[in-house]
Order: sequence, then C-alpha cells, then structure tokens
Amino acid sequence: MFENTNWNAESPKIYRRIKITQKEPSSPRLSPSIVMRVGRAAFKLRFILLFLAISPFLFAGCKKLHADVWTPRFAHWQAQRAVADGNYDKAVSFAKQIEGRDNAQALIFDKIKAKGQELLERNDLAGAAAAFASLQGVSDISENYQEVCYRIAENVFQSGDYEKSAELFGQLGDYRDADYRVKSIRYEKAEEALAIGDKAAAAALFEELEYFRDAGEKAKILSYELGLQALETGDPDTAIVWLEKSQGHKDAEDRLREASYVRGSRFLEAGNYDEASKCFMDAGNFKDAANQVLEANYRKAGLMFDGADKEAALAIFESLGDYKDSRTKAASVKDAGYDSADQAFKMKDYKEAAAGFEQLGNYRDSAARAKESLYAYAEVLIFSEDCTEDDLREARAIYSNFGEYKDSSGRIARIDRLLMVGRPAYIRGSDVNFRSAPNRSSSRIAALQMNNRVSVNNYQNIENEFWFNVNYNGRTGWVHGDFLSPYEMTAQEIAAHTERENQNRMREQQLANERARQQQIEATARQRQEAERRETEQRRQAEERQWQIEQQEAEQRRQAEEREAEQRRQAEEREAEQRRQAEEREAERRRQAEEREAERRRQAKEREDAERRRQEQQMIRDIIRMGEQIFRR
Repeated sequence: MFENTNWNAESPKIYRRIKITQKEPSSPRLSPSIVMRVGRAAFKLRFILLFLAISPFLFAGCKKLHADVWTPRFAHWQAQRAVADGNYDKAVSFAKQIEGRDNAQALIFDKIKAKGQELLERNDLAGAAAAFASLQGVSDISENYQEVCYRIAENVFQSGDYEKSAELFGQLGDYRDADYRVKSIRYEKAEEALAIGDKAAAAALFEELEYFRDAGEKAKILSYELGLQALETGDPDTAIVWLEKSQGHKDAEDRLREASYVRGSRFLEAGNYDEASKCFMDAGNFKDAANQVLEANYRKAGLMFDGADKEAALAIFESLGDYKDSRTKAASVKDAGYDSADQAFKMKDYKEAAAGFEQLGNYRDSAARAKESLYAYAEVLIFSEDCTEDDLREARAIYSNFGEYKDSSGRIARIDRLLMVGRPAYIRGSDVNFRSAPNRSSSRIAALQMNNRVSVNNYQNIENEFWFNVNYNGRTGWVHGDFLSPYEMTAQEIAAHTERENQNRMREQQLANERARQQQIEATARQRQEAERRETEQRRQAEERQWQIEQQEAEQRRQAEEREAEQRRQAEEREAEQRRQAEEREAERRRQAEEREAERRRQAKEREDAERRRQEQQMIRDIIRMGEQIFRR
C-alpha cells in the first residue's frame, strides 16, 4: 500500500496529493498507472457532465443570436439584392421576415416605391406596375399604382386598341377622368358601328351611355329606325322590342300600336286567340283593333263550343253582345244545354236535370223546369221503398225552399208525420230541456237523457224551428226537434255519442290551454319583437346617419364631377360652335361664289340668245329683201 506517495511530474497535478490508504487488509494493491487512468477518466466524465448541463443554454443562446441577428441581416441583404435585380415580389417576401427590426422593413418598401417612381418617370410602365403591384397590401401605393394603370390605358388607347383601353380605364373607377374616357371610347365605338351600318350594336352602346352627351337621344332615334325597319320587313316581335325603347320619339307610340296590331293578326291566323286578344288590346285605337279583340274572343268561343267546354263558350258569347251571330251562338249553346237537361228529366235523372236547368238561369222556362225537376227528385226520395231518415230530411229541405209550389207544404207535413207524430220517439242527447212551452225561454220541466222514450202528440213550426209536443212519464211538454229521433240509439251509437261529447270537452279544454299557451307565447314574442324593434331602430338610425354622411360625401364628389364634366362639355361645345361657324362661313363663301358664277353664265347665255335672235331676224330681213328684189325683176 502507498501512503503520502508523490507521483512523478508526468501525473496530473490534481492527482499528486491523493492519498491511497489501505481500507481493508485483504484488498489487492493498485499500480500507479491504473490509478492515473482512473483519474483521467473521472476528469473527462466531469467535463462531459458539465457540458451536458450547460448545452441547452448554449443552444438557446445560439438560436436567439441566429434569429435576432443573422437571419434579419441575411433577409435585409437578400431584400436589397432583390430590389436591385428588379425582383420586387421576392424583395417584399424577404422584407416581411425582418418585421419589427427598427425601420428596416419600411426602408425596403420605400426603396421599392422609389424604384417604381423612377421607372414611372422613365415611362417604363411595365416595371413600375410590377414594383407597385408588389407593395399592394403592405404599403399605401394606390395613387401610384392607379397612375401607372392610367398611363398603360393611355398607351393602349394610342395604339388603337380602344376596347382594351376602355376596359383598363373602367378598372380605374373615378380616378382622374377615367370614367369620362371610358364613356368617350364607347361613344366613339357606337359612332363607328353606326358609320358601318350596324345600327343594332350602335343603339345598344348608345343606350348604355344614356346620359352621356346625346347618347340617349341617338339611342331612341336608332331604336325607332330599327323598329320601322323590322316592321317593314314583317318582324313585329323585333319591332315591338325596338319601338318600346324609342317611346317619346316622333310617332313611336303609334308605330308600337301598329306592330302590336300586326303581331295580333298573326296570332289570330295561327289560332292563338288569347295572345291575339292581348296584342289587339295593346294596339289600342289603331285601325279596327277593338273589333279584332271581339273577333279573337268570338273564334275562341267557337273553338270551345266545338269542344266540350260549352259553359265557357256560353259566357264568352254572352259577353260579345251583338257581335256577328254571338247571340245566336249563345242561344244555340243554351238550346244544347236545355235539350241535355230535358233528356235527363225524361230518363228520370231528376237531380242531373235540375242542375242543368239551373245553369241556364232564366232561359226559356229553365227556372220552372229546374223547380219541377227538384220537386220530382224529392218525390222519388219520400216514396221509395228504402227511404231513410236522411232521405226524408233531404226531401223536406227541398220542399221548404219551394214555398207554396204545388203541394210542398203538404209534403213537409207528411214528412214530419212520417218521422215522429203518432209514433214513439227517442231523445238524442244528454240533459235535453223538457220545456213547458215551445220556445227557448220557457221554464224547464225536466232534463231528459239519452234514449229516453217519449210519445209525440203534435208539432209547431215557430220561426222555422220545429217544437214537438211529447208525453214523458205522464207529463206533457215540448222538446226541440233537433233532439228527437224516430229510432232508438244502440249501445254502440250511445258509446260513440258519449265519446264524441268527451272528445268535445277534451278538445275545448285543449283549446283553452292552447289559447293560454298561445297568449303567453304571443306576449313573449311581443316583448322580444319590441326589443328587436328598438335594436333595429337604433341600428337603422346609426346606418341612416352613416348613409347621410356617405350621401353628402358622394354628393360633393358628384357635384365636383358634374362641374368638371360641365366645364369639359362647355369647352367641347365652344370648340364645336367655332368649327360650325367656320364651316358655315366657308359654305357661305362657296355659295356666293357659285351664285356669281351662275349669274355670269346666265348673263352670257342671255347675250348669246340675244345675238342669235338678232342674227335670225337679220337673216329673215335679208331673205325678205332678196325675195322683193326677185319679185321686182
């Protein structure tokens, strides 16, 4: 064992004072080389553990250094390089990575904006547009970008591509005079279309520019001409479309009525009588349009009469009055209906016959025949072998409507006797009043129950209510006819009646509960509606105030635009007036020159004519003189 052993100089200093003592007599001795290797391994282990302990802090610091220093610097450098290369979108992308680093990002954006201004001054519109477009959404460059677009549109216009320039100017909205330029280009396009004879396209373009210059008036003029052209070529549909657009110009309304008349005539010939009638009505007082409306309805009624819709045909013929043979046609329709009803009567189908006669109203004796048919139908009901209570009641209702017709009163009495008088009757209902007199205000003798048997003595009809005098348990009183039946109710009928009463009571209770619940719901809804109304009113007032502010601003802009437009219009009018006066002076000068030339030619011609006449007269005198000389010789 070693105690206070000093190692040689080659050993590490931290191990030179290590005491190695023998802790157990049985432990083997260690050589100095092994002890030295163990000490070195322990030192390395301590160093590794220390490095592992501080490595997270080292990594975090490096990462922060990279994020805070090197990345922004690299992005700033890349952004500057991209601006120099003209790759503005890439420059903006790198600039976004250095957001929050002093004003570095703003400097990059300013460089791009300055580059765009420089390109714009050099008239490099494509480069300027690319520069300003890259800044959209990150910097305020709207006016610069609009200026670039305006110049591009101007260049396109100068190159002759008017359609594309109008599209570009239109995208600029109210920037400078872009809106005016768009309208001017479209106006010129309309003029070009008119110059090459395409009136339809010109009219459409002028119509779009209704309030620009004289576009509205030109649109009406062209629409009027196109309408007349379509009318002359036999196309009333197109004529109506164009003439409707030209209303207010010349006689457009009269021409429109003429087109409607022509269109109605075609529908009439094609058998489309409803459309024909509408067109003739639109034609108003043009020619015989009113008479043609009657003709269309007349033909329609004839078509219905030939079919199966004779009732509709009759209504139309009657509405036509004295037009042609409408009254005769209506009479023939009625005759056919009358014959059909009469045939049904002969076949003893009295109900069908009554319906047919009733449809004819007062035609011939239709009213009397209808009553006769109903009376016969009631006779069949009461005298049939299988007559039921419902049949008797139906017959009684028919007789009641006839008053004193034939034996209607006797038939009613007969039915009543057949039903109950002299026979036992049964109570139909619960707690039915057994009264002392035949009215609702008399005292109650007792309350009769379901299926109580009574003996009917007689009856009274008081104000169309039948009260029956009956005997019950030795007492005599009156019961309303609605609660008497000649037949005893079966157990099933009683149960059904009781069930109906219970259901009625339950239904009434449910209705009462439902009404209460509905009232509560309505109250809640009213409260909610009132709250919503107040909230809506507040929003509306706020929106109205905002709208008024916007309207005032819009009105101010509109007035400024109108003043500017009016100034331009006045300048154009002055220029046009000057050109017109110059043209008039030139025309007047040419006219005066032409008149002087014509006067000179006229005077020369008169001199020539006078000279010719003089020569002719001289020749005549010479001939006469020669004749006289010959005669003297």
